Amino acid sequence: MSAATAAENRAPVTSGEGHAPDHRTQPYVVLFILGLVANMLSSHSHRLGIPLSPDRILIPLAIVLFLMDKRRARVRWGAVSALMAAFVVWTLVSMIWHGNVLSSSPLFALLDRTVMPFLMFLLGPVIFRDTHSRDLLLKALTVVGLYLGLTAILEQWAPQFVFPQYIVDPNVGIHFGRPRGPFASAEAMAMALAVCAGAALLLKSRNLPRWSVLSLVVSLLCFFGVVLTTTRSVWVGVFAGVIVALVLSPALRRWIPAMAAGAVVGFIGVVLYLPSLWDNILERSTTSGPIFDRLSSNAAALRVLEDLPLTGIGWRRFYPHGSEWARQSDSFPLNNAVIEVHNVILSRAVELGLPAVIVFILIIVLGPVRSALPAPPVAGQLDLAGWRVLSGYVVAVWLVAGMFGPLSPPFPNYSVWLIAGVASFALLHRPVEGSDAHRVARRPGAHRPSDPARLP
Repeated sequence: MSAATAAENRAPVTSGEGHAPDHRTQPYVVLFILGLVANMLSSHSHRLGIPLSPDRILIPLAIVLFLMDKRRARVRWGAVSALMAAFVVWTLVSMIWHGNVLSSSPLFALLDRTVMPFLMFLLGPVIFRDTHSRDLLLKALTVVGLYLGLTAILEQWAPQFVFPQYIVDPNVGIHFGRPRGPFASAEAMAMALAVCAGAALLLKSRNLPRWSVLSLVVSLLCFFGVVLTTTRSVWVGVFAGVIVALVLSPALRRWIPAMAAGAVVGFIGVVLYLPSLWDNILERSTTSGPIFDRLSSNAAALRVLEDLPLTGIGWRRFYPHGSEWARQSDSFPLNNAVIEVHNVILSRAVELGLPAVIVFILIIVLGPVRSALPAPPVAGQLDLAGWRVLSGYVVAVWLVAGMFGPLSPPFPNYSVWLIAGVASFALLHRPVEGSDAHRVARRPGAHRPSDPARLP
């Protein structure tokens, strides 16, 4: 347990506004969390007899209730929000120009890959503005991790017990034969498990009654689930995320020997007692077909950029129209004429052009990446130090996985950007007028250039 965590356990919990402790949970906090959890069923809720995914109702309702709350916290608008708005406007103009602004697939892609992640980042610190609500979010992600971890194991060894059953239907989704969870996608499953593992470990450090043991078990279960998905990009992402977390938190470094020992024991256990899993890992690790597909689609995307560097091919038009730029390489086979670009940055560039991708990169750097950087403590918000470490971990996983995959399912994107937003409390949260924090901020000289409460 870090010194910051120990100090927080001895200190009273406040709202961050100078008010007395308040453990009441606002309805919009609960609805927002329920919407995030329900988002796991996005694109597949109709298979359960639900025509519209519940998150499409719960999250907007939570936002409306939040805006109706007269005592709600305010967002400190600045460069990041302006860049986000500019990127969304650019995308809409691209859709209008190419005539697909009224098509459902591009619209939902804009919502799930751009608008909602941006809103998650901006609303995270003001909806989850106190320690109590942030702990509630960690508990929800831990419970989700428990479900996903158990589902990954059941998919592998007892598929008849998996719920919902569409998960084990070979005609639904992609990556059948690997743990896919309610996303029906092994990549999304691996990303979600990685995020929940980090959230569970942060909850473990909170030393909350009845949650300490469960959160540790869930974290181990989730990491094992990541291995079961045999998703190489997320494997590398988790490794990078752990390194980032160790760099950001000196208190974690004393656990390096235990982590190394656990990894060795886990490796030996898989080789000796789960030979079929080890065979799957070896087979997946040496499979070259997906690599060739990525190389082919990336090469086609680069040809599009050569021809259309300023505007790109248009939002959500590379698949299937990018096939016109596909070529047979002398170095590897062309198995598919074109697939979705398996690189988030390159995907934005080929669809929207180089100016737009520069804005997108700035958003990532000034938003999620910056959220993990150390910042001076905020009164009554000592748990934010742990959130910044968690943000560094999940953002690293997301960035690495995003170099090798499209990251199209919404839940991993939502959760990563939400965690980064919560960790950006000092950057995005504006004190409520009349509060103690607001009076401090109004004092002459309170906003120095190094003040973390100001956006760049």
